[in-house]
Amino acid sequence: MHELLWVTGLAGAALCLAGHLPGPVRRWGPHAVALAAMTATAPGAGMRELLFACAATASACAWSARGGCAARSVDLAVMAVLTAAMMPSHGPHTHGDGSWPLPLFFLACWAVARAGAMLFTRIWRDVPAPPGRTPLLGETGGLLMIAGMAGMLG
Repeated sequence: MHELLWVTGLAGAALCLAGHLPGPVRRWGPHAVALAAMTATAPGAGMRELLFACAATASACAWSARGGCAARSVDLAVMAVLTAAMMPSHGPHTHGDGSWPLPLFFLACWAVARAGAMLFTRIWRDVPAPPGRTPLLGETGGLLMIAGMAGMLG
């Protein structure tokens, strides 16, 4: 089951990247880093791979935030937190223990943070979508990426 959730998250990261590709590196670069980091979170990944993925995703989040994309920064921030939550704290660990309250909590936090970021951007900045951007790919990709990663905790 974790393999299917990982592939779902990986597909979501690829969709996020595809939704930003026609444009400058500052728009699609963080998503390319997130896609690379997502490959490191494969089921059975060790502490070193998860630590690399967490650091790479956190740096992609900072890069995206500096570029002014609040909603995407939320996706990457939650992805970094989910990756950190997958890290073993004491001894051997598998990616999930079958408990669903924690993944549902992460999904709810992501939904609230994403809605707040979109509302903030819409009200205070009133920035239209750049030409050539495909928002549906990015939105669907973000949902799949976060849902897949949250499911790997459960």
